[in-house]
Amino acid sequence: MPHLHLTLTIAKEMRPYFDRDRSLLKLLLTTAADAIRRVIAVTYGAIRVGLVYTCHTFGRDLVFKPHVHAIVTKGGLDPKENWIEVEGIPGG
Repeated sequence: MPHLHLTLTIAKEMRPYFDRDRSLLKLLLTTAADAIRRVIAVTYGAIRVGLVYTCHTFGRDLVFKPHVHAIVTKGGLDPKENWIEVEGIPGG
């Protein structure tokens, strides 16, 4: 399946809040998925894309850097079940 790989990060200044309260990681994950869906809806209309996403808490350098990796299908179904191609995501 053609897909896009997106990585969404937070500002360095926000990391201490996520380090102290790990329950914020779930909020980060759900907010990232919601943001992806909203950008697609604004750009391509009301389509349902496939989305697999996970939250990583550390970067390659083993420093606490919460971020979300998302795999998004390069297309989705409109309300009539027609396939709509997604060329890309603005800023992605």
